[in-house]
Amino acid sequence: MLNTKSFLAVDFGAGSLKLAEFRRQRSGRLSLINYGIESLGLEGASQEAPARATILKALQKLIAEKNVKAKDINVCAPASMFFPSS
Repeated sequence: MLNTKSFLAVDFGAGSLKLAEFRRQRSGRLSLINYGIESLGLEGASQEAPARATILKALQKLIAEKNVKAKDINVCAPASMFFPSS
């Protein structure tokens, strides 16, 4: 079970970064309190993973715009970011 009151979930792929902030209720249920989507500007690009700098910039922008308060983060990333094909 989660030990924090709120957390951030981030999912990024070839075309966009998705962010969702959740709060855990006393009952154990999760409530969505914030969300956003930011284009990475890579539509129609090759299947290569987007540059880390592009992802970081998009993440920082969304966190600032949405005034995210959560300190803990869960990330879903494409395998190509960690296991590049040879």
